[in-house]
Formats: sequence, C-alpha cells, structure tokens
Amino acid sequence: MAEVTKIEHLSGEWENELGSIMTLKFEPTNSALSGTYKSNVGEHPHVTKELNEPLVGFYNIKEPQMPTIAFCISWGIIGSCSAFTGQYFNENNQEMIKTTWILRSSEPSRVQDWEATSHSPGTHTPSLSARRQCVVIHWICLSTPINPPPLPAPPPGTIYLHVLID
Repeated sequence: MAEVTKIEHLSGEWENELGSIMTLKFEPTNSALSGTYKSNVGEHPHVTKELNEPLVGFYNIKEPQMPTIAFCISWGIIGSCSAFTGQYFNENNQEMIKTTWILRSSEPSRVQDWEATSHSPGTHTPSLSARRQCVVIHWICLSTPINPPPLPAPPPGTIYLHVLID
C-alpha cells in the first residue's frame, strides 16, 4: 500500500460513480480541509442552477498511508445538509476515497420525518480532468536531427515540455 507522505497531494478533484465532483484542499498545518461539491444528482423544483456548494471538514493522518476524512455540505436553497465520512486508499496504484454519506432534508412536519433522511456508500476517484493534468516529456535522441516531430494538439490542462540536451 502506497504511503501518503504529504496530505496536500490529495488536494484536487475527485469524482464519484454518479459524476458528482468534489474539489478538496487539505491544509497541512491544522488537519482542516475545505473545497466544493458539485452534485450531479437530485432534483428540486426551485433550483435552476447547478448545485455547487462549499464543503468544510477535517482529516486525520494517524495512519499516514490511509488518512480518514469527514466533511459537511449545506445545500443552500434546497434546505438540506449532508455529512460525509470516509478514508483514502491507494492499492495497486488505484487511488480512491471511500465514503458513507447521510443527507437530511427539511420536511414540513414530524409526520414526514422518516422521508427526510437518506444515506449511501460512495467511491470518489481522481477526476478525469485531474488525470489529464500531466506533463508529457518528449525526448529527442541526439543522433537524430534536432527537429522534433509535430505534436498533436493537447487536451485541456495538458502541458507539453520539450527537452533539448546539448
């Protein structure tokens, strides 16, 4: 199992199996985390915009190779709140944050209380856009002309770096 040497390396975008994206920022000095959660599921008749709400929480790195996290989200106009708790895993270079979430919605009376709470497990992996943010190094063999072949147009977020060695 790979060890997380710096918690900030987990900062970035994580996508779940339903296409929701959480952007996390781990603060290395105080065990706090912050970010946003963009939900790709759920509907509400009064919501006409994407649900992209702030999140706040904490992490614990007693076991550096598998830190635990917990965070909350207030879903603004919808009148509900979510709490997530989970753990980071990196097994065979497959990174993921396994979570369990609970959502509490606002109901007009106690009679409907049973309808107001839902929960489920979830898995977040580094998002596709985060995976595209890589550096491609094009090596030029010194025995060939110093004119490198043309490179294809990069996808958004990709950086091409040409290295010439004299």
